[in-house]
Amino acid sequence: MTWAGVVYLLMTIGMFAVFAAIVIWTFSGKRKKRLEEPKERMLEPDDKEEAQ
Repeated sequence: MTWAGVVYLLMTIGMFAVFAAIVIWTFSGKRKKRLEEPKERMLEPDDKEEAQ
């Protein structure tokens, strides 16, 4: 394997590690509630629009 091949392999592994870290950070227990809140608010009825 050439040096260029090794560099490309290491960059690919590094980018995958960054991607995995972002996914783990986003879906960790601390952030799950904050991530789910907009979805739950969207499903709740909007009382202001129904009153008009």
